[in-house]
This record gives sequence, structure tokens and C-alpha cells, in this order.
Amino acid sequence: MTAAIAAFRPPSPPPFDAAGGPSPFRAIRYFRTFARNPLETWTDEVFEKPIAQAGLAIRRVLVVSDPESIRKIFSTGAHNYPMTRVRQRILKPALGEGLLTTEGEAWSRARKSLNAVFTPRHVSGFAATMLRNAEALRDDLRARDGETVGVAPLMTRFALDVLADSLSADRTMLDREQFADRLSRLMSVAGVPHLFDLVGLPGFVPRFGRAASTALIGELKASFRALAAKARETRGGGEHEARDFMDLLLDARDDGAPAFAEDEIVDHLLTFFAAGHETTARSLAWTLYLLSEAPDIRARLEAEIDAAPLNETPPERWMDVLPFTMAVVRESMRLYPPAPFLARQAAADDEIGGAPVKAGSVVVVVPWILHRHRAIWPHADEFRPDRFVGDAAGGAPKYAYIPFGLGPRVCIGASFSLQEMAIALGVLLRDLKFEPAGATPPMPLMRVTLQPSTDVPLKVSLRRCDA
Repeated sequence: MTAAIAAFRPPSPPPFDAAGGPSPFRAIRYFRTFARNPLETWTDEVFEKPIAQAGLAIRRVLVVSDPESIRKIFSTGAHNYPMTRVRQRILKPALGEGLLTTEGEAWSRARKSLNAVFTPRHVSGFAATMLRNAEALRDDLRARDGETVGVAPLMTRFALDVLADSLSADRTMLDREQFADRLSRLMSVAGVPHLFDLVGLPGFVPRFGRAASTALIGELKASFRALAAKARETRGGGEHEARDFMDLLLDARDDGAPAFAEDEIVDHLLTFFAAGHETTARSLAWTLYLLSEAPDIRARLEAEIDAAPLNETPPERWMDVLPFTMAVVRESMRLYPPAPFLARQAAADDEIGGAPVKAGSVVVVVPWILHRHRAIWPHADEFRPDRFVGDAAGGAPKYAYIPFGLGPRVCIGASFSLQEMAIALGVLLRDLKFEPAGATPPMPLMRVTLQPSTDVPLKVSLRRCDA
């Protein structure tokens, strides 16, 4: 009889010890923990109850993990749950009036216009760009057979190159090294609320320690403004066939008129680069890490890639011929959701799952918690891609798996990201093997996305003699 294969359980932050009740010392410990890694402030209770109170007495939030209540907050009752003031104070200085921060009529107009940019046809049109960059990364790694590489920065640069090539067909329009450095530095400090935000101080009170991020935001916006100006100059005044994302954005129309002013285009571009490259890069790094620690799952995925007719299949259709690979991606995004924290603020009194919600109360849906909730997911903390294979894929409640959010504000670039991950994994894992190499496992850190605490060092080696 064959022994059962033990599933890999990746390390995760320990639960917050709430012993001792409210006290100044507990508050100090809480804020210090939050500043280090907000994931460490959750207690065991939130992973077990469908609805739980969390936080400190001075700032309590309702943590919702009940699927039907989640549907109400983000879909059927979304009008009563706009974004929180704290969230806006964190993101607006960076993203301005980008799609993640606008609300109301301005958001509806922008979303309608941007939907025309992210049509299936346009997303498919970027597959060749994704394939070319994946092959370039593979070729670089082929020459590093037997070496230990940090896959986190490699995936970040890959995702940035894909977005840069998708943004403009002219590779001379952007200083990539400088741009990548600025964006990397911004993402390392963005996404963590300032202490003044948490305690509710008004926005006009200066947030000390934010000068560096403010300067980086200004430099990045200046780069995008110059890009847009150069693109307009190149296009001229006549008819122009869209070749890249910048063309599509400049061509976007609302009732026949240009959809976006110059500042709006800059804000949308910064949003797409900041949020878009992070989503894909982090998910790819976490996926390669999980596969390195689960050799049986990795072997099954490699066998699927070897048998798939990738050479005869257009890259935009690789998701269709790599079902187990996509199950691995979905399981990776369950354990490490790209957007780990979604917060809303009740506009009027309501009730959520039997719990009263007063106007002004903050309700949070935390995919990091929801995706590991013990009442929803069997073996919640283990890496088990089979839960997304065949009939099992429909086993979880519909609103319990939301790696890209849900409702009207679901991530507009989800199909772009999934297509990119399928192509990257298909190209890399057809020729290469990634195995554990670091002494310290990466721990997830909550920033804008779930960043690994290390570069995720893995040993890379050739899988095929002809590779």
C-alpha cells in the first residue's frame, strides 16, 4: 500500500495574542505589530467565525467571511458600502484619480471607458508580448543552470517588462532601469496605513515619514506624463491604428469625446503599473515557491506542460490546454491572494449576517483570512491544487474565493494577469526546474499586495537535454 503524500503547508505569520484585554501596552504592541506586518494582527478567532470583531477598542472593525454577506457588501448592496476614508488617505496620494480610488459617477465613466481597453480581443493581442518576454527570461535562466536565483525580483522585472512593452511598442520611450527602481522603492513603502490614519486624525495633519514616497510618486507621474505627450506627438492628428496600451487609452471615448484628461491618463497608468505588475509578479513568485516545496505536484504540472501542444497553440489559449497548471495558479492565489485586504465603510445603518452595522462602521473582507477560513476550506493552510480540478473546483462557496475581488469593482486586469501567468509558467517550467535553496522560508508581508519577506531564492536547473 502506497503511503499518503504529505501536503505542503507553507509558513504563515503567527496569530496575534490578544491576552490581557484592552490596555495601553496592548495598544502599543498592536501598533508595532501592524507597522511590521498587518497580517500578524489577526487573532485565531477570525479564521473560525463567519463574522468577528477585530482591532482595538478605539478602532474596531467587522471582519466578514460569510459568503452571502460578502456578496451583499460588494455586489447587491454595494451602494451602501463605499471605500473607507482610511483607504483613500493611503492610496489617493499615490494613485490620484485612478480606477482603484475613484468612486461614484467618475468611477462609472472611467470603468466604462476602460472596459473597452480590456476586451478579450485586446487582452489576447498582448499574448505575443508576454511570450517574447517569458522566452527572454527563460533564455537568461538557461545560462544559470545550477545557480541559486531570487525569483521574486526576477518575476517583478518580467511583469514590468510585459507591461512596458504592452504600454508602448517603442522600447526607447521608457528608461526601464530607472523606472523599475522607482516603482520597486515605492511598492516597498506603500500600502501600510500611517498611525495617524489608524487613529482617525484628519487628512490635513502631516503624515511624517512619507516624504520619500511623495517624491517617488512625483517622479513616476512625470515619466508617464512625458510618455503620453510623446505618444500624442507620434500619433499626429490623423487616423491611427492602435498598436499598444497607450494607443488604446488615448483612443478611449465617452459619448464620442476623449474619455480622459491628461491627469487622468497619468493616474490610470500609475494604477495599472503599480497594481498590475504587483499582482502578477507576486503570484508567480509564490507559485514557483510552492512548487519548489511540493515535488509531486511540480512533477504532475511538468508532465502536463510536456504533453500539451504549446508549439501548435496560440499563447492566448494556453490556459485552455494547461488546466492543472491553472489549478496550481488558483491555489497559489488562494494561499497568497494578490489583494489581501478589502475595506468598506457603511453609508447607512444595515445588518450583515445578523450583526448590526451602524452608519460609518468599517467592515472588512480579508481574502487572506477568507481563503484560509477553517469553516470553508478543508485543510485550509495546505497547498492542494486538486481543490480546483474537475468537479472539486465548484466545491467552495461562490463568494469565498475572490483573488481579484468581486462585484462591479472586480479587477479589470484579471484576464490579462491570468493569461500572463499561464504563458510564463508554460515557458519556464517546460525547460527549467526550481528547487528550494534558501535557509529561511519567505513570510508574506502585507503591503499593497502580499510581498515575500525574502527574494525567494530557488535553485534553477535544466529539465531537458535540449534546453
